[in-house]
Amino acid sequence: MNLKGLQRILGRRLPQIDRWGRVKVYAWDNAPYFIRPTADTFIIFWDKPKRKNIHPYEYKEIPMADLELIADRNKMRLRNKTKQYK
Repeated sequence: MNLKGLQRILGRRLPQIDRWGRVKVYAWDNAPYFIRPTADTFIIFWDKPKRKNIHPYEYKEIPMADLELIADRNKMRLRNKTKQYK
């Protein structure tokens, strides 16, 4: 699994997640200028808030070693139609 594949999986799950309108996945060396990640990590970045969400963006920094685990978990959630936020 690569970062582009994870971004596709998260993009397909996005209609089920009520808070965000867009998701991007960045490598640690290609992150937006206002995020200072550590080496050998990747960033999942949500933005375009929906409804009354007051935060303009949210991001999570994850070690690159956990890429397969995160991708598998989100594939399972996509198959099971699990919502992260209710």
